[in-house]
Parts: sequence; structure tokens; C-alpha cells
Amino acid sequence: MKPCGSIALPRALILVFVLLLVSAGSQAQSGSTPYHWQNVKIVAGGFITGIVPHPTVPGVMFVRTDIGGAYRFNPSSKKWTPLTDIFNQNDWNLTGTESIALDPVDPSRVYLAQGTYTEVWSGKGAILRSNNFGASFTRTDLPIQLGSNEPGRYSGERLAVDPQHHNILYLGSRNNGLWTSTDFGATWSAVSSFPVTGPTSGVGVIFVVFQPTSQRPKRETIYVGVSDPTTGLYSSIDGGVTWQAVVGQPAGFFPTHQALAPDGNLYITYGDGTGADGMGGQRIGNGAVWKYNTTTGVWTNITPVGPWWTTAPYYGFGCSAHSYDGGFRRWANERDPVRYIEMIKQHGKAIVDETRLTKADRQAEAVFLGLRLMQGFSFKEYEQVFGANLREKHESDLRRFREAGLIECNGDLLRLTRAGALLSNEVFAAFV
Repeated sequence: MKPCGSIALPRALILVFVLLLVSAGSQAQSGSTPYHWQNVKIVAGGFITGIVPHPTVPGVMFVRTDIGGAYRFNPSSKKWTPLTDIFNQNDWNLTGTESIALDPVDPSRVYLAQGTYTEVWSGKGAILRSNNFGASFTRTDLPIQLGSNEPGRYSGERLAVDPQHHNILYLGSRNNGLWTSTDFGATWSAVSSFPVTGPTSGVGVIFVVFQPTSQRPKRETIYVGVSDPTTGLYSSIDGGVTWQAVVGQPAGFFPTHQALAPDGNLYITYGDGTGADGMGGQRIGNGAVWKYNTTTGVWTNITPVGPWWTTAPYYGFGCSAHSYDGGFRRWANERDPVRYIEMIKQHGKAIVDETRLTKADRQAEAVFLGLRLMQGFSFKEYEQVFGANLREKHESDLRRFREAGLIECNGDLLRLTRAGALLSNEVFAAFV
């Protein structure tokens, strides 16, 4: 099996390239100005899976991509400088950046976790460490694999620097639990006391965040997220010596991201899948946002209220926005910003695409949108809106999916099982 990104060049293209080299050599020998070779701007380089600004220094910002490496923002030129164009063909698996960590004490220190796949045909990962903002790196090879182009690639950050002891770093792996370094990333070892030591949903340990404390400067609290819908958050109150599952945390969703506010509230986003469905992952069709008060231990669901995955009306404003009146009309605005502004000035609106829905369209959408919700789809609401009995209309389909273990009924509600979520398109197709 070939890894993503391998390219077989046509013979004609190779011949043209050779001729160019010969031509360049002959011109240089004839006394003309020699060619200056540099990277070609391809523009694209994989999905941008993470944006990491320095917590205290404005303008210091990095991004990571799943297969195209890492980049540093140059405030003066407003351009992005590639940092990982340093690998040869033998290190092709290191071209993807799994995570980035910036030292909050010394802004010049930058750490990159490199490794694109965790397959049998790919190699081990590596940590790149820099003390000059990424102008150059020192490499430390890891005994484990990293997977920047695998499920849950947008989660993070897996790599983190202890703000009170910036020689200490932690790294969350996909298949090998939590790892740590005490010498600025030069050497690494597994955290044997951490409860999760193997793979979870193929994504593993997804983020590490420190909560410094002035009362116990050597005993700061560490929070670690795991891609697990049952127990997704662990903490240590003794600087990583012992770990416990955080009490009262929500279950049923996979954690994806976190943000620790100055007031001590920890915000975590969740999804009903691991995300990035390529390489075996699960698309996120529904999610939630929870706030954890680290002082009181109280969890609060702060998920924005909206008509997500329902047939309720919604109205979008601005370039490329979509709208729906809740009935038979759906429309979209112009996508090009310049053209959008011109249309607004001339006509007061910029609608470029409008669709009139039939009753059959609305019935089909009500089913497959409702089945995307964790709580499921209501037979009663469907009958009230459309005056039709879905159980009778699709009796054979419902029986077939139920016997296959793809759907389940809980009173008035019909919902997908975990297996059904993975085959949701097959279920949806029966109602279109």
C-alpha cells in the first residue's frame, strides 16, 4: 500500500526536467548569470489542522498541517515560512506535523511533533526542537509513531510545555499513552502512572493543559484529554505523579479541543465522532461545549442553542451564507467577496442560488437530519408536521435496519446506534 502523497512522474515530465537541468548547466558554463534555485510555491499543503499563537508575545504564530508540515507567520511580510522542508525521501513519514508547542517562558523555543501515519508501513515519529523561533531544529527520534494525517487530526494540542518548569514537556500519543521530557525535549519516556496506555478510538491522548498555581508552584494541576466517549478527561494535582478521572464529566461524546481561561474555567468541545473521517475516522455530525469550573468541580453545558440538524428556519448574513425559511425555500449568497459587495450595493441583496423544496424533499430531510441528533428522531413530530405515519410508510426498512443493529427505538424516538452512525448514509438513503 502506497502512503498518501507518493507520486509517479510521467516519463515525459522527467525528460523535460532533465533537459532543463542540461540547459541550465550549459548557460552557466557560457558565462551567463547562474540560476538561483528555491522552493516552488504550491499554495496547498494539506489541511491546516491547528493554529498555535504564543500566549504572551504578539505576532509569534505557527500553524500545522496534516501532510504539509509546519509554518511560522512573518508579521513584516505577512507571509508564512515553511519550517519542515528539511526532510529527504527516507524521512517522508515526518513531513506531517501532529502538534506544536511554544514555550511560554522563552518565546524563542519551539517544538514540533512530526509523524504522518501509525501504519505498519510507516516509520517512527520525531520531536523537532528549536531555540531560535524555528530557524533551525535539533531532532530527537521517538520510539513511537505519530499520525498527523489520521482521525482526530484537528484535536489538540497534544504537545505542551510546563509554564512553571519549562524544561518539562508532555506529549499525548495515539497508541502509546502519555509521554514526558524533563530536558527540553531531548529525551522522552512514557508516563507509567497515566491510566491510558494504549489506543482509544484510534486517536488516543489528544491534549495536555497546565494550570499553574502560586500556592503550590511545584504541584500545578495538569489536565489531559483522551478521545474516549466514556472517560475523556484526567487530571493530576501533584505535577504528574498520580492521575484521576475528573468527576462528573459528560459522557457519550468524544473530546476534541480545550481552552483554559484565566478565571480557572476549562472549556472543552465534544463531538459524536472523532473527526476527519479519512483513514478510518468518524465524521462529527453533532457536538457540545462544556465548561468545567476547576475550583468548584461543577460542569455546565454551554452548547449554543440553535436549529442544528433540524428543519427549523435559519438565516445567514454575509458572503457565502446560506438561509432557510423553515418551509419550502432555501437560498445562498454570492461566494466571491468582491462580487458580493457589488451586488449588495446595486441590488441590496446577493442571492445567487435559490431552491424550492417539495414536500417529499422536506420529509426526507426531516428524517436524515433528525437521525444526526444524539437524542434521535421523533415519529410523533414527523406525523404532526407532515400528516404521515413514518412507521407504516417505511415498516420494512425500519425492521431491516433494526435487525442489522443500525437503529434503535426508545419510545417515540428513533436513533442510530454506534454501528449505524458508521453506516449512516446507507440508512439515510432508504428515506430519500
